[in-house]
Amino acid sequence: MTDIKSPPNPTDEDIRLLLAAKCHLGSKNINNHMKEYMFSRRQDGIFIIHIGKLWEKLILAARVLATVQTPADIYVTSSSVHGRRPANKLGNFIGATSNLGRFTPGTFTKALVEPEVLVCLDPHVDYQAISESSKCNVPVIAFTNSHSPLEYVDVAIPCNNLGSQSIGLMCWLLARAVIRLRGLLNYKEQWGVMPDMFFYMDEEADRVVQENEDYSGGYDKNQTDGEGTWSGDKDFSTSGYDDGVNWQSEVPKASDGWGDGGNNAPSFTTPTTAFGSSDQLIDMPVFNTNVPVFAEKTPVDWADDVPQEHVEVTMADSTGWDDNITTNQQWKGPTIAPWDA
Repeated sequence: MTDIKSPPNPTDEDIRLLLAAKCHLGSKNINNHMKEYMFSRRQDGIFIIHIGKLWEKLILAARVLATVQTPADIYVTSSSVHGRRPANKLGNFIGATSNLGRFTPGTFTKALVEPEVLVCLDPHVDYQAISESSKCNVPVIAFTNSHSPLEYVDVAIPCNNLGSQSIGLMCWLLARAVIRLRGLLNYKEQWGVMPDMFFYMDEEADRVVQENEDYSGGYDKNQTDGEGTWSGDKDFSTSGYDDGVNWQSEVPKASDGWGDGGNNAPSFTTPTTAFGSSDQLIDMPVFNTNVPVFAEKTPVDWADDVPQEHVEVTMADSTGWDDNITTNQQWKGPTIAPWDA
């Protein structure tokens, strides 16, 4: 007789998937209520989650969800970006209601939605939904990390809920367990849905994958993006082209002296008319080459540069704004302050 209290044992393939997706790796911090789910701690401070307890709580959560008569009364929420796709896939395969994005405050307390079970992917992010479910007597199933709080959480599934692959695999295992408990899938059969369908992938990665798929059919490295087509029979030789210059003639030799330009020196004629006019002459500056570049200047006697004597000017005594101000003004007001009298 099979013991119904013991959950179905995981297969070797399930263990390999959990280790490959790093579902057993927690964070460097730990909550006091999560210590019982920890196996050990690495040297770098990362806590390792006990895989046996992870599997037991996963099957327990699947049994709770399988007992719900109306699958639409199961409410799956995830406010984090990397958990929206796993939450959506989990809700679609088990027939639950999914909330993607921000959880609207008052959804449970104002009777907008009355679920029987709440499934959240991160208690830190979905704290608003958990707090409202506690006021409406709604049981909570949560994927918890080593540092996650367990307040108002009824069934905690210890796992790595920060990685996109780990949380995607956990939702895939939970959906498969619920389908098997409902009798829709045999335990000896493989589920046709791949775990990759539950993984979140950003838009940039999707674009790179799409580009790789476009070039997977074959790509010629010599192919260019230009519109023109290049043929190999075009003649690029310079035969038949004459520019009027005899390039075979020898270059004339220049003379050794700088004074005389030599017989072969080119002649230079100063232009006498401006460009575009035959009558207007060009004003050419005349330079006197006999004057040295650094001409001697008359020495300056710095002793003659004496400043003028300062003459003190005494202005008329005045107190008006428009009158001149003297340099030796005196106070003519009271010598005793009013508060000293």
